[in-house]
Amino acid sequence: MESRNPNHAYLIEQIRNTPVLVYSWVHCPYCVRAKDTLRKMGITPVIYELDQMPNGDAIMNHLYEITNQETVPNIFIGGKHVGGNSDLQDGLKNGSVQSKLREAGVTFH
Repeated sequence: MESRNPNHAYLIEQIRNTPVLVYSWVHCPYCVRAKDTLRKMGITPVIYELDQMPNGDAIMNHLYEITNQETVPNIFIGGKHVGGNSDLQDGLKNGSVQSKLREAGVTFH
């Protein structure tokens, strides 16, 4: 992840320094499911509702540059990109999400 401008650099720093981070839209059903899944595991993710933020479109563009993912939710654990809701659900089934959570020092059940 390289920095191209100050906003991009800030986003990268935010991703690296936040244990569980979700970029979301308020009424997106996939976002709601991902947030609910994390909360049911006892995790309190940091959530940015991009459709409620004046710079949400710019953040989406930066996220695309970083992840090549055009959709929300856009989930990060321990600075590592998980992907969207289906990636989160698949990762929970195969154990990769739990591994990322442990590596990030995040407690869950």
